[in-house]
Amino acid sequence: MSERRPAPASFAAGDAPSETEFRRWYWTVSDLRQIAKALGVATSGPKLALTERIAARLAGRPAPAAPRRGSRNRVPAPLSARSVIPPEVILDRALQDWFREQLGPAFRIDEHLRRFLRDGSGSTLGDALEHWHATRDAARPAIAAQFQYNRFVREWRATHPGAAHDDVVRAWHAACDQPSDGSRAIGP
Repeated sequence: MSERRPAPASFAAGDAPSETEFRRWYWTVSDLRQIAKALGVATSGPKLALTERIAARLAGRPAPAAPRRGSRNRVPAPLSARSVIPPEVILDRALQDWFREQLGPAFRIDEHLRRFLRDGSGSTLGDALEHWHATRDAARPAIAAQFQYNRFVREWRATHPGAAHDDVVRAWHAACDQPSDGSRAIGP
């Protein structure tokens, strides 16, 4: 196994690494799209879907299908507390702005709210506001696997309290340049 991350361009040269070697490294979405294109697999979809399609191709398995376009929905305008959350809702700018208007400029979508919106089809935005208030003191849930940077930052800050943001970013870039054994928050 290599101690240097393969360049995304090397996948086009027919010298692609194994699935195991591919999974040892951190890849940005841009890297994954470049690799997918070189391997002839669909380049659309979220990071985890791209990773799984590439890994399947490298292992000689059929690649999982790409997600259908338009399978996600927006909350219809005008937004109000009575607006119904559709299945597979998109957390678009309009929805984020509406929550910010209701909750103040410091509002950020956290994992509690993200999960509620994802699983709350048929609920209203008013229900989502109540859920947001009810979860302010709740323990922070684990960050989903596709949010690798966020997971890394949370873990790094826990062991380096008071460190500057630039220190976190430098640590992130250093971690991205190292292979993963699966024991840390970085890597697919």
